[in-house]
Amino acid sequence: MAPASDMFEMGVKVQVLKRGTMFAMRGQKLYEVYQKYESIDEIPEPEREKLETTIFKQSLDSVWNECEKFFNARDPKQIERAMQKPKDKMALIFRWYLGQAAGTAVADVLFGDVNPGGKLPITFPRAVGQIPAYYYHKPSGRRGYLFADEAPLFCFGHGLSYTTFAYRNLRLSANSIHAGERVTLTVEVTNTGERAGDVLRDPRGVCGARRAAAGACRSEKGAVVGRTGGHRAGFRRTGCAATPALC
Repeated sequence: MAPASDMFEMGVKVQVLKRGTMFAMRGQKLYEVYQKYESIDEIPEPEREKLETTIFKQSLDSVWNECEKFFNARDPKQIERAMQKPKDKMALIFRWYLGQAAGTAVADVLFGDVNPGGKLPITFPRAVGQIPAYYYHKPSGRRGYLFADEAPLFCFGHGLSYTTFAYRNLRLSANSIHAGERVTLTVEVTNTGERAGDVLRDPRGVCGARRAAAGACRSEKGAVVGRTGGHRAGFRRTGCAATPALC
């Protein structure tokens, strides 16, 4: 996981598409510096030099000059706010590094170098007449326009991949629980496609559970084609051996 370039100040993180890079660690370092200091000028000189040499590969002043050119042409108000608030200026400079990797990440997915495995955490309505669109209960009446498709544009849990997965033997650790207790959901995941890949599975789309749950079944290079592994509900993406086993 790495800080999102467009929501850097809020600490929002996104899944890094390509493994084996320093991007996530460097992005997290920038966010820690952003949290610690109120402006670029407050960053101690040794730490600033380290950022310039190991992450940006150029001076922060040069990065700011590029930010000014970009936002003056696209969104001048960003520069106005940055000139009034030094912390906003620091955020724009740090977002420059995070944004540089976005194009490469998208290209890797489009050309098949990386197999995506993320899923939507919300539902995208097809039209405003479908709002609100909830994943965990049925609407009280028909939502949508007359003679229009009632299905959402992208439903909760939607995601694309260059491979396919099959789910079976969904099990609960208990048939009933009391308030404050927990239940574990276990399901076997099989890669039925021709490529290795990761999978995020949220049981809310299966059983209506209110709590987010996601997991993965993969070897070191992703879920092995034709192999089966178990996975338990939880926020963490987990790995499993190439033989049937609970992750």
